[in-house]
Amino acid sequence: MNPPVHGQPLHTRSLTLHLTQREDGRMRAFGNVIDLRKRGFVPMMGDLQPAGVIHHMVIDAVIDPGSRVLEQLDVAQPVVAIEPAPATQGESCRDSAPALQTLVGHRIDPAFGRALTETYGGPRGCSHLYTLFQMMAAALPRALDFEAEQLAQTDAQRRPDETIFRRTIMLDGLEQPGPKLQMLVQLADVANRPEALVDRPLDRLAWQHELRAVLTHSTRSFEIIEVGAHERRRDAETLGSAPWRDRGDDVAFLIDEPIMPGLGGRLLRAFAERDDAHHLMHAFLQFAPGFIQCTAAFSGSFYERGQKMSKGTKDAMQMGGGTDSCHMWRRESPLLQIRTQQLRRG
Repeated sequence: MNPPVHGQPLHTRSLTLHLTQREDGRMRAFGNVIDLRKRGFVPMMGDLQPAGVIHHMVIDAVIDPGSRVLEQLDVAQPVVAIEPAPATQGESCRDSAPALQTLVGHRIDPAFGRALTETYGGPRGCSHLYTLFQMMAAALPRALDFEAEQLAQTDAQRRPDETIFRRTIMLDGLEQPGPKLQMLVQLADVANRPEALVDRPLDRLAWQHELRAVLTHSTRSFEIIEVGAHERRRDAETLGSAPWRDRGDDVAFLIDEPIMPGLGGRLLRAFAERDDAHHLMHAFLQFAPGFIQCTAAFSGSFYERGQKMSKGTKDAMQMGGGTDSCHMWRRESPLLQIRTQQLRRG
């Protein structure tokens, strides 16, 4: 099932989770987010941010599989949008990361996402680290459940550093005439059987759960004009025969709705209590943050055509983030004060 996508590539976002066995019986959950801008540039404080890798951030966690308690957390941000500078009064995107340490000691369960939001959401943290940790927190309980069930049925033991589970989410944004923005999200979970139980490499595959979703919206009105989704689950025996399930009817209610604000709330209200919609919801939750990443590259087309922008488009494409969207753009931040002064001057 190949989604009908086309257009000029603008941006790719990669979110990954890699769960492995540690020698001490704990598990290591390693996640990263990479944003790759494919064209254009954005004026930042004291510099121009061109195409290339614009964000690269890592969360490296240690979890006790028995209690499911987060025991250790290391965070790295090799590439950030805003480095310390006089204009930022020495602030940078890395300043908020230590706040995540307050989550050490929490259980990885359905309540963890709420604790993450209260600790690090909006102006409290970095929106990219927050999105990455949200993805990890959503995937880990299912991965831990699978591992507990699998090991309960066998005497096999995992070797140190053996892969247990992976989740990958890839988002691509493409510009289309209209003007329109089309985004494709591909989410895949892959669970491994213990190496001690297999002879052939492919037999390590316990199962793969895959979902592909497409959303197109008008950049004039921000209204969603097209959605689609297909989903399948397969294992080593059904790699070539597992059918795709069309989930388009489940997301048709998003047509004519704005992509932002409010997309996340609409998805949570529709799907949070439906176990059969876990992958569907978490794929579609990537569209709003993905849209934000695409707008910087998309904005160049407006300037090239001399096209008049709507107020909403201007707000989305202006330099920097929305008020209280992250720590750097919190209401009292130096950056917001500078931008307010610039907008007043026209």
